Amino acid sequence: MKSIVIRPITDLRYKISEIEKMCLNENKPVFITKNGSNHLVVMSQDFFEEKMELLALYQGLAQSEAESAEGKSSDYRSFMAGLKERVKTDVQYTNYAESPVRYRRISKVEKRKHNKEVGGFSR
Repeated sequence: MKSIVIRPITDLRYKISEIEKMCLNENKPVFITKNGSNHLVVMSQDFFEEKMELLALYQGLAQSEAESAEGKSSDYRSFMAGLKERVKTDVQYTNYAESPVRYRRISKVEKRKHNKEVGGFSR
């Protein structure tokens, strides 16, 4: 279990590198207090994204439970049949070994540039 780290707000000025190490290396948030009361939470980008993904999962589960309670759910066989049909119509199968396209990771800068060109959103 992760221990909770609570630091006074003056540590943001004088011990920021120590707080940064805690956030990045130990992957835990640091709670900042001001005048003895909760004020801020500092965390790494990875920790934040992990929590946002978990939140999205919980929201999806809550939505599924609500739909199930309203009788909007379907059984496993009909769900899988619909899913297989969508896959057949949405996906074009290709031989990746013969494909001229080589897949690679793109940087955040390239992703933002691409999203601006196609009118999408970027983080």
